[in-house]
Amino acid sequence: MSRKASPSSSPSFVADSMLGDVARWLRLLGFDCLYNSSLHDDQLLEIAWSQCRVLLTRDKDLHRRALARGAVSILVNSTDITQALKQISEELQILLLFDERRSRCPSCNAPLKMVSREEVAGRVPEGILSRYSKFWVCTNPKCGKVYWIGSHWRTIRRVLSNLNT
Repeated sequence: MSRKASPSSSPSFVADSMLGDVARWLRLLGFDCLYNSSLHDDQLLEIAWSQCRVLLTRDKDLHRRALARGAVSILVNSTDITQALKQISEELQILLLFDERRSRCPSCNAPLKMVSREEVAGRVPEGILSRYSKFWVCTNPKCGKVYWIGSHWRTIRRVLSNLNT
């Protein structure tokens, strides 16, 4: 029995140890993407199957095993982040767009919550606090990282622009 991801649904993912960069990008774009570099192949297969997650891998053998088990799997061909994301988008027929209301923590995968400048005072450098007005905090108390749209967004915008052309 094969499981298919519905184009209209928002798929969730599990990524193998070679795809940490893809996992971070998918999280930023609002997708639930499990990633732990210490998970071995059997664990990845079990998670993909039992949680109906799309397995993302560069390992041909793992990809074949996932398909044989009936899991949805994508063999990511490129090491270029734009091409890797484009492949995932095309294979699953999903749009990869940034939506600040859906974004997840690139580090731990927990949802992000938009907060006021006052709420992050003392948690970010003064210069950052004075230059930026939008901040997000990871909702996982063990993580709690603070994010803002800083200079790295030039790269993010370029990748997203190339992705959706």
